[in-house]
Amino acid sequence: MTSNPCETKNDGPEICAELVRIFGSKNVKPEWSVCAQAQDDMTGEQGEWIRYCPKLDFVVGPFNITKDTATSNRVFENLIRTHRDLIDTLRRIDEKMELELRKTMSRDEKEAIEMFEREGRSGILFNMVSNKNPRTFLAIEIEKKTKEKHILGGFVHASAMGKIGIVISSDVEKQYKRLVRIRAYVRFLVAVGKAGNPEKVSLIKNVLLLKRTPFLEALRGYHVQI
Repeated sequence: MTSNPCETKNDGPEICAELVRIFGSKNVKPEWSVCAQAQDDMTGEQGEWIRYCPKLDFVVGPFNITKDTATSNRVFENLIRTHRDLIDTLRRIDEKMELELRKTMSRDEKEAIEMFEREGRSGILFNMVSNKNPRTFLAIEIEKKTKEKHILGGFVHASAMGKIGIVISSDVEKQYKRLVRIRAYVRFLVAVGKAGNPEKVSLIKNVLLLKRTPFLEALRGYHVQI
């Protein structure tokens, strides 16, 4: 068993190296199963997996694998305070990239995005503490898939499993545009109550969407102040 979490078949070794530099090797796990070391309802009475257990491309711990979610949330919220500069930087990049993209969209494309945002916009803005039962601090999905339903699954996994979810697009504008539209669609479902009470549902509210290069540059430019 290697002690270097970046020795992986995953295609993000540079991202992994920066995550390790910031958060430490013991907290960074590539290709991590959401059922790993579970001591809660993700296991059966005999300790056998009884749930669907997808793997996330990268996670940053600590890990909420017991039923003591209150303690885990206090730890996660302390981490948010510690790394607030990084999170705010990523949020600003996300917002700026999407605004720049909209300037290049056709009228029909803009209308498709805006249709998904007309209702309940105040309930879908980024909220880094909306997920009250995350499995890990950061849940990161690197999207290379071509089918929308698979990309949609990446957004759901990142949102459900991370205190903060991060979805990474390639630098190709066409792919990034598709991910923006899919996120807008999920925001719409939440805003109109398709996933439950919009004020209580955390789905997608805690997710950032970035291209690979700006994300990597933000990590490289961040230095923890102890």
